[in-house]
Amino acid sequence: MKCHKFNRDRSFAAKFNRITKSHKKLRYMIGTNRSRLLDSCYFESQTWGALYKAWKGYIIAKNKCEFDRRYHYAEVIQKLQKELGLPISLFLDLGLVPKCPNRNPSEEFDREMQKEQNYNPSEEFDREMQREQNS
Repeated sequence: MKCHKFNRDRSFAAKFNRITKSHKKLRYMIGTNRSRLLDSCYFESQTWGALYKAWKGYIIAKNKCEFDRRYHYAEVIQKLQKELGLPISLFLDLGLVPKCPNRNPSEEFDREMQKEQNYNPSEEFDREMQREQNS
């Protein structure tokens, strides 16, 4: 009985050809603006692939009741979703809630004031600038 594992060409030339082919695909994607480089120095397409694999691993770990792996994959999923700019999934059963590092307290205050009193800081700034110009 033959196995696909042993039929592969394992020579250096075969490995070099596979790597070269992979680099050619990446260069094509960059050259035609079909993929963008993210902050993690990975391309968007690579990150989507990692997100798909992370969800698959999470589902398998959930079916096998492996809490450690579920937690690991949930963290990875949240990190990748944040990097891609997607809405971050909640994993309440694991106690993972997305963190908001970019929260600006002054912006929150402005939003609350707008809701309560129809206050708009940009309008107030414009009024002050007009007063200064008229003076």
